[in-house]
Amino acid sequence: MNYNHNHVSTTNLFSNVQNVAGEAGIGGVSTNPFDFGLPGISFTSFAGLTDPVPRRELDQTFTFSDTLSWSRGKHNWRFGGDYRRILQSFHSAKNAEGSFVFTGFATSQLASSGLPAQNTGYDFADFLLGLPQQTTLQSGTNSYNFRANAFDVYAQDDFRFRPNLSFNLGLRYEYNGPYTEANNQIAKPECRSGFSGAQVIIPAGAVLPGSISGVVPSSTRSLINPDRNNFAPRIGIAWKPMKQTVVRAGYGINYNLAQYEAIIQNFAFQPPFAITSTNISSHANLLTLQNGFPAVNAAVTNNFAVDPNYRLGYVQIWNLDIQRQLPAAC
Repeated sequence: MNYNHNHVSTTNLFSNVQNVAGEAGIGGVSTNPFDFGLPGISFTSFAGLTDPVPRRELDQTFTFSDTLSWSRGKHNWRFGGDYRRILQSFHSAKNAEGSFVFTGFATSQLASSGLPAQNTGYDFADFLLGLPQQTTLQSGTNSYNFRANAFDVYAQDDFRFRPNLSFNLGLRYEYNGPYTEANNQIAKPECRSGFSGAQVIIPAGAVLPGSISGVVPSSTRSLINPDRNNFAPRIGIAWKPMKQTVVRAGYGINYNLAQYEAIIQNFAFQPPFAITSTNISSHANLLTLQNGFPAVNAAVTNNFAVDPNYRLGYVQIWNLDIQRQLPAAC
């Protein structure tokens, strides 16, 4: 056996590794070298094929905090606040090479109803013929720089009313600003009055890729109006009615601080700044591997929307505990 070692530079190697989906003749998928890889293949009767999604990410949070304590008589006061500047930058593509689902639809027999007959068709046979039943694609803009501001202020009083009775009273205000994108590359659909149709909303000042019509600028860069009503009270009571018994009770409100992050991730990868496609095959018009993503004329293909006046969710927590010290064992 002869072994020959040839040195190949990283640049040449990268240029020689072609887009597998493109080489297979699959049209409509991404041609960006960052996205090169295998398309997703799914079956109904056995495991499919997936390729890791490339992603480069840098998350940073800058925080400034301060706390002041003050004791006077039976009161122990605490005042404080925090400010956070949140930066999230990433380069990624969710489904740039496309996904193909094979179910046996193309090789099934048709019943009198026109639907596939039960126990006919084979998913792997469809795969060998290159006839998927469903295809999905999401590619295009894949560099995002999200920004958000958040702050909170609070005051708390530990009030020892009596030796056996104390109160913990506090109030916290939280502002969590919705995320914006540095280049305004986010979008969402919004229904017209009376659900007569839908239109695409983009941030004011966004630069569209090419001549695209039918989009409406929003009054806010985040596409969501800030929720400025997040007051969170805190109440706690500790009472010792007897020597070996303690009663504790409390109430508080906590807000969902991570929801804006989930929303902005879905506002990304949306038309007109990205390409999305979901296609279903029919016996009259079968999809193929080469033509799995035909051009569509739909005006709106965005699939994630949020009420512009969305309010952060919260939970209310109550607790009541009674602690009793048992007598010592004899």
